[in-house]
Amino acid sequence: MNDRLVTDDDMDMLYVIHRAIGRDVEAFAQVVPTLTQGDSERVTGLRDWYHFLERTVDLHHRGEDDEICPILTAKVPEFEVHQARIKDEHANLLVLMAQAKDGFEALTLASTDHWIASRDELSVALATLDEAMKSHLSGEENDLLGCMKTCMSLRELKDFEKAGAKKTSMSDISVLLPWVLSAATEEEKEKFMEIFPWFVKLLYRLWWKRKFERMASPLGAL
Repeated sequence: MNDRLVTDDDMDMLYVIHRAIGRDVEAFAQVVPTLTQGDSERVTGLRDWYHFLERTVDLHHRGEDDEICPILTAKVPEFEVHQARIKDEHANLLVLMAQAKDGFEALTLASTDHWIASRDELSVALATLDEAMKSHLSGEENDLLGCMKTCMSLRELKDFEKAGAKKTSMSDISVLLPWVLSAATEEEKEKFMEIFPWFVKLLYRLWWKRKFERMASPLGAL
């Protein structure tokens, strides 16, 4: 069974991660332009959550660049052109995300006279990032995930997921799990929760979910 090719159902975690990334980047682009100088506490919360998002996106992209794309190109040489483009897009997104990160730092330190200008500069950076991320995720789901369905085995996908899980600390899982589940449908949530041991499910229900909601609250309801 594990030797069969992957399907969309097998890759639903990747789709949900993309959904969560796209949702959050868009939310930042919508929320920041509405901020006022009285929102200093919210700005700090947004900055902290943005740091989480930036690091998570970087780790996700590294997994694609270092593990998934090389497998696909080895199986389908024609995929090499997509691999190169995806890597270039990841590098560009890394720059755009760093620019927005710098913008958050500038906004938290801005004086009263420069606060509005700093907010507006950050808003432009986030709008640019949002546009680039939407284009990237759409193209990647068509090309990368599309190619996976033609040549990647379920065993290879599971090996990739297990390797990623081994690199993830329990502290990171405590945020990543509720973040992913927040973008999942009820059916997807039930499917994902079946994967985890009982104590992880218990921690999620008793603590992690509420912790995530507090951390992400400056961005609005997720």
